[in-house]
Amino acid sequence: MQIKIRTLTPIWTGDVNKKCSKIRETGIIGSLRWWYEALVRGLGGYACDPTSEGRCELDQKKFQKAIKEGKSIQEALDEQICPACQLFGCTGWSRKLKIEITQDNTRPEPPIGTLSLLSKRHGKTTPKWYFPHPGREGLIELKITPLRNWSKEELDGLKVILKIMERWGAIGSRTHLGYGIFQWVEREEKSHELSSEEIR
Repeated sequence: MQIKIRTLTPIWTGDVNKKCSKIRETGIIGSLRWWYEALVRGLGGYACDPTSEGRCELDQKKFQKAIKEGKSIQEALDEQICPACQLFGCTGWSRKLKIEITQDNTRPEPPIGTLSLLSKRHGKTTPKWYFPHPGREGLIELKITPLRNWSKEELDGLKVILKIMERWGAIGSRTHLGYGIFQWVEREEKSHELSSEEIR
C-alpha cells in the first residue's frame, strides 16, 4: 500500500540526540500502534500495554503445541497475544508489516522560542520553552508491505486507523503541542477517501 501524506503542522520523529533531521519510520509505526490499540480497546477488545510488565510474549513451545493439537495459527496466536501485538509484534513474534519512507520531501522548520502565557508570580520571571530542532513539514510518501500473510481486513483496518489519525489525531511525537497533524492525499491537492467497503 502506497500512502502520501502532507503535513499541516510539523511532524516530529526525533533521534537520540533530540534532533529531527529526517522523518523516521519508527515514529510512524509507534503512532499507528498507539491508535490501533485505542481502537481495539474502544471496540471492547483487549490490547496490552507494551511498556508494562504484563505485556504480551509469545511462548513458541505453547504456540507449536496448540498447532499440533489442531488449532489454527490464528487460534494459537489469540491464546497468547493481543491483536495489536499480532500486527505490530512482541517478544517471540515479529510484526507483520514493514513501513518504508519512499520519498521525503520535507524541510525543517526554523528554530522557535516561545514565552509561556504564565504571568510573573512570586517575583520569578516568566518560564520559557525552546526547541532548537523542531519538526519537519512537506510531503511524505510511505510504502506499507506485508512481511507475513495478512488479511484484507487487517489492511483495511490500517486504512481506517490512518483516517482516524488524520481526522482526530496526529502522527509522530509531541502531538500534545500540536505537532503531527496531517492530511492523507491522493495528489497534493486532493484528499484520500476510503470506500464504504473498507470502512465496514
